[in-house]
Amino acid sequence: MAAKIADYQVQRKCNSIILGIGIQNAVMDVATNMDCLKICLKLLTDAHMGSVDAEMGRFGEFTVALGIDAKDETSIFIDGPQIEGIRGLSAAIWVEKSDLRRIIELIINSPSDIKGASRA
Repeated sequence: MAAKIADYQVQRKCNSIILGIGIQNAVMDVATNMDCLKICLKLLTDAHMGSVDAEMGRFGEFTVALGIDAKDETSIFIDGPQIEGIRGLSAAIWVEKSDLRRIIELIINSPSDIKGASRA
């Protein structure tokens, strides 16, 4: 089940953007850039027939992916290291699509750091 984004923070340094997202019981930080966020915004805005995903940024050496499934549920996954066999390590949160879209729009349209809480 998707969670409302309760808190978020954006810090910029040159072309890098650190996006921190807080939901009720979890937080996630993503190192990203404007190009990745524009692709993610398009994914969040366009209609889809099935599941879609795009690279949202990085968490250390690991890729962070934005995913939207056939039911329009929105996830942010850290694709961790592969281990022997078919499993890999990962972590994820599911967020309200409209919350994430609004935050990414703010980042794209604001040249400065942002700190705020999502509207209820």
